[in-house]
Amino acid sequence: MKSAVSHHAHLTWPHGWHGDLHVYGHSHGSIPATRTSLDVGVDCWDWPPLP
Repeated sequence: MKSAVSHHAHLTWPHGWHGDLHVYGHSHGSIPATRTSLDVGVDCWDWPPLP
């Protein structure tokens, strides 16, 4: 599995149909995660950086 990283969330991304994970910020937790996309902004995770 690969990851597509972007500042903004996208509805589709390259190779998303192959299960590639899309990680993004900017939405401040306003967009729910799916099984293939996740908001990794620190404000969604009580402020510590994620490993």
